[in-house]
Amino acid sequence: MVVPSFVFGRLLRRMHSLRQAYPIPDELRGWSWDKPPVKPRAYLGLSIYEVASYCPTRRDVWLRRFSGVTPSEIPAMKLGLDVHEVISSVISSVGRYAVLNDVETIDSSIVDEILRKYEGRE
Repeated sequence: MVVPSFVFGRLLRRMHSLRQAYPIPDELRGWSWDKPPVKPRAYLGLSIYEVASYCPTRRDVWLRRFSGVTPSEIPAMKLGLDVHEVISSVISSVGRYAVLNDVETIDSSIVDEILRKYEGRE
């Protein structure tokens, strides 16, 4: 069953209002957001590709951040880009199909059609 977006939004607003009714004190959160020594990971400014670097010494991160050098594309990077492209294509196509058609009619033929576009690419 597909839940319409307005119903989903209404449920999210209801959950948010329930959460606001029972706030958690800052001292129980594990750290203070505005004080050192611990800050949330979002303040580090690191991207996933920097944390999960293909270079074992993480020198590519240093070169990109401090020297402004863009690393050359290696086979591992190309494979990662291709995998992400295929996955995002499948997700968006299946989502588009689910919105326009009955969800129960989704089968592997949609995915096969998308994968045919990528066959033979090197």
